[in-house]
Amino acid sequence: MQVPRTGEISSSMAVLGLVVQRPDTIAGVAFRLSQTFPRAHWSPGAAHSNMPNLAKQGLLSVVSRGSEPTLDLYEATANGIAEFNKWMVRVISLPPALRDGLQARLEFIDRGEPVALLEMVREAQRGCRLEYAEAHKRWKAFTNPGSHSEREGLASEQVLSHELKGIQLMDEVMLWAAQAKRLTNLSEQLEGLLGKAVPGSTEYRSSYG
Repeated sequence: MQVPRTGEISSSMAVLGLVVQRPDTIAGVAFRLSQTFPRAHWSPGAAHSNMPNLAKQGLLSVVSRGSEPTLDLYEATANGIAEFNKWMVRVISLPPALRDGLQARLEFIDRGEPVALLEMVREAQRGCRLEYAEAHKRWKAFTNPGSHSEREGLASEQVLSHELKGIQLMDEVMLWAAQAKRLTNLSEQLEGLLGKAVPGSTEYRSSYG
């Protein structure tokens, strides 16, 4: 299978990992993929295309047939488990590939419209702030006092899994916070530049600070 060249996870690797976790159907993995990685924005058909391909590569196998292909039950083969385990411990390539859309637009700004770029940055900033708020809400709900009482009844391996989930949720909070901060800074710089281009104008100032 194609290995991602950056620190990102590909849809095929995510699908493989979900089946390594437990055998499932295409329909089941499609649902779990959307629930586990709701912000990855993979194609709705990611499970439908990847699972047969992974089976052709010998990484998954069909263990029982359903009434239709999406209900066939797949499990990870020994090769599939080994491939996923290799990915889990593979060193993330550093520095990661930088293919950021805003960076590219700044490079080609003389061929575009700076005001439109500013609005694009503002919209992305609003989106990141909303995602940050939602991620923080999920982390707070996970770490509320009730969750601590539930933790006391867990087995040791479940405690580790519980703690790792808390770390993952906080990391997501930090990722959205960093993105929002970056976009705020970029927005302010673009506003300042456009303000110099049109002295005294307040047209480009952000309405939300």
